[in-house]
Amino acid sequence: MSKNLDDKVLERINLKKTVTLELICSEFAISESTCRRVFKRLEEKGLIFRFHGGANSLDMKQESIGVYDRFYTKADLKDLIAKEAATMVRPFNTIFLMGGTTVFRMCKFIKDLPLKVITNSLLVFNELSIVKNIDLVLLGGTFNRDESDFRGPLTTINSKLFTCDHIFMGADGYIRNAGFSTEDEGVIDLYRSSMLLANNSYLLTDSSKFANRGKAIIAPLKDVTHVFTDYLVNAEIVEELRESSINVVIAK
Repeated sequence: MSKNLDDKVLERINLKKTVTLELICSEFAISESTCRRVFKRLEEKGLIFRFHGGANSLDMKQESIGVYDRFYTKADLKDLIAKEAATMVRPFNTIFLMGGTTVFRMCKFIKDLPLKVITNSLLVFNELSIVKNIDLVLLGGTFNRDESDFRGPLTTINSKLFTCDHIFMGADGYIRNAGFSTEDEGVIDLYRSSMLLANNSYLLTDSSKFANRGKAIIAPLKDVTHVFTDYLVNAEIVEELRESSINVVIAK
């Protein structure tokens, strides 16, 4: 039996590890719209990581891909999660939006509210900088180009100057019965000190991140108030989180 187009494209992605839209269109003589549909089907099956303009094999850890390349990966699920998380925000709240593509997607759902927003994310800053009803604070520090955010000792020191009603953050992975993790140990102090100064700590993550372990805990389970994830999350994970007294919100 001859392979269908999806199988052939998947075979090529697994061989090359990273491919561009143009490469696949050229090699298989297909249109960009057809290629995007193939990428979408493969991603929905959990066989690849899709990014703007191309795709990566599962061998390429998602957290190692730059923030701009991850921007369109699982975009629909991230929008659902961000929209649910945004319902926690009330007028005149002070909120801390950490870096990451899922947290960034909250911006369009909170733009109409009068708020004070603290962030270390240049993506968030650029999105909200023209919104007149939002008092915006960008934390300084060392700029990380891969994630388009600020981090390091200066960022951590600046974060300790503010309290907030809610902190919204993402994670690279999850360690069972322990908490949410990162691949960058350098942000541990920033996350933990910021959580201490927030009334509520909200973790936003798509369901695929629960399969990643990460190097170090940034958000212990005992310190997380809510977890916002998508409808593909494993039921055992949901039960485990709720047993840790975490409110789990499943976006649909």
